[in-house]
Amino acid sequence: MKKVLLALTMLILVFSLCACSSDKKDDKKKSEETGKEETKKGDSENKEEDKSDKSQIRKIGEKIAANGDFSDDAVTEIDVEVFEQMLDIDSSKVEESIGYTGSGATTNALYVAKFKEASYLEEVEKAIDVYMKDQIEQCETYNPPEVEKLKASAIYSYPDQAIVVMVISRNSDKVKDILKDLGM
Repeated sequence: MKKVLLALTMLILVFSLCACSSDKKDDKKKSEETGKEETKKGDSENKEEDKSDKSQIRKIGEKIAANGDFSDDAVTEIDVEVFEQMLDIDSSKVEESIGYTGSGATTNALYVAKFKEASYLEEVEKAIDVYMKDQIEQCETYNPPEVEKLKASAIYSYPDQAIVVMVISRNSDKVKDILKDLGM
């Protein structure tokens, strides 16, 4: 009887995974179709500007993620909407962003964002500061070694480009050098 129930449970799990998989394909097709429609409507000059801005943000994020000091827990790209919710940032004011976090064993994180208006940068910096303080409070009780890393974290702000870079890693100065090499 146990074997039958186990087999039935496994079949249900397999079918539910298959159902999720087909939904993702359908969603991807819908988003591609929507993207094609929007592309037809857009102005070609604006498209070129958007591509260069987006590639700049992605380039910054990927360069820091690959070369920043995240040796204790490598960072991987995450859904930026989740990241912006964690930081309490109004995503409607974000033009382009990319976010990375560690596995959860450490506080390693990276967030690079270009905002629609440079005037929002101050509010973003305050939101990041609140997030950092909350993380320090939490880590003091359950993960004390991470507190020093959080205290050494950095926020780099570029008002002329409306860009903010937040980094939590072992060596924030290394990130500063990477940003310098990228012409920031």
